[in-house]
Amino acid sequence: MNAYCRKLAWLSACAALALGVPACWGSSDRGGDTGAAGTTGAAGDSGPGAGGATGSAGSAGTTTGRGGTTGSAGTTGTGGAVTVPPGGLFTSLLGKTTTDVDTKVTTAVNRFFGIGTNEPTTPTRDSGYRCYYELPQDASMAFIWAADSDDVRSEGMSYGMMIAVQMNMQPQFDRLWKFAKTYMQFPASSAVSAWRYYFKWQGTVNRSNATSWTATFSDAT
Repeated sequence: MNAYCRKLAWLSACAALALGVPACWGSSDRGGDTGAAGTTGAAGDSGPGAGGATGSAGSAGTTTGRGGTTGSAGTTGTGGAVTVPPGGLFTSLLGKTTTDVDTKVTTAVNRFFGIGTNEPTTPTRDSGYRCYYELPQDASMAFIWAADSDDVRSEGMSYGMMIAVQMNMQPQFDRLWKFAKTYMQFPASSAVSAWRYYFKWQGTVNRSNATSWTATFSDAT
């Protein structure tokens, strides 16, 4: 639009100059014959100049509005208190007295460890309940014997140590743990580095010599 106005003003000025030039020459300025009439000028262009080109649309805005702040998380609720009555489920569900429960548990544990049962100190498959046996040559080590397969397994040793902890039987736990460390644990020099310090899962105890039993746990297991 500014360019169009500037051009229109320039054309107007030129027209004014053109119209003003003859006015400077009056009839009294020059004598002589009257000059011939001038030729008729050509008609001027019609109307105002053509309209300017339509401007292009402005580019879309690029600024994204800022999101609101994230709300803080709620506090974690505390867990409900669990009350275990003396005797556990045996008393709460079966209606047994704590004395009955204690007697049953103690009897089962004593049978498992051979305490006060007068069972043989050598594994015997067809009689008794005993599973815990100490080595005759070293009573500081003991194992849990599996009667059905006549061997020693890692899960049996685990159960024996767990029961010993729950019943506060520190000497029995220490003997089982020492046996596991001595005969079942892979040494630091094991050929397979991934097995080092882990425990072998199955082995046997040869009792052919009544005074010195031999525990064997293969590296392949």
